[in-house]
Amino acid sequence: GNIYGNATKKAKKATDKSSKQETRNTTQWKMVKYGYKVCRELAALQNTKILGTPKVYDSTLGCIAMIWASNFGRKYLDDFLDFTFPLMWQRKFNIEDIGEVEKFLVSSGVPIENELLGSFRDYAAAEGLVKFKSVMNQAAGIGVLGVPTFVIDGEVFFGKEHLSLIRLKLSQQGLGLNAETPIDVPYLWRPTSSDRTGAIESRI
Repeated sequence: GNIYGNATKKAKKATDKSSKQETRNTTQWKMVKYGYKVCRELAALQNTKILGTPKVYDSTLGCIAMIWASNFGRKYLDDFLDFTFPLMWQRKFNIEDIGEVEKFLVSSGVPIENELLGSFRDYAAAEGLVKFKSVMNQAAGIGVLGVPTFVIDGEVFFGKEHLSLIRLKLSQQGLGLNAETPIDVPYLWRPTSSDRTGAIESRI
């Protein structure tokens, strides 16, 4: 979950208390609508259309499917995500329906039967559920707030606006893909002259 998802859940819970009276507050809906606004703008840049979900889904089964796919290798996880992500936002994939999850695992090239792991359906009800809860507890302990969250040496960065800073930190550790490429971090304050710096320091 993230701040938008949490706001949606809070609004839903408030509504569930009384089916006759709308109790969503303005702030909750502003957070939800702003989140979708940003998503739609970014999707439009990729010629993609995003539809708001008709309800607050329990994504547990979908997350377990991701863990299942990762058991076969990163490529299988990537293929599953690439195949299902657009469908989810086009309201063509119900991540609460195990039949649909199985269908889309197969469609993306991920087997749902394995000699060592057994069937996905059994895995989702037992070992997969345990692993999912473990991952969620670990994320909460680290301080993960939502998607996307990046963790570098225990330091948490929430939001895509930190990508330039993340690239810089990785580059400083010798992990950059191209050491020749300069990395600019937006929003850094850069004084235009030493005189201006001195003038500002004199006010502090």
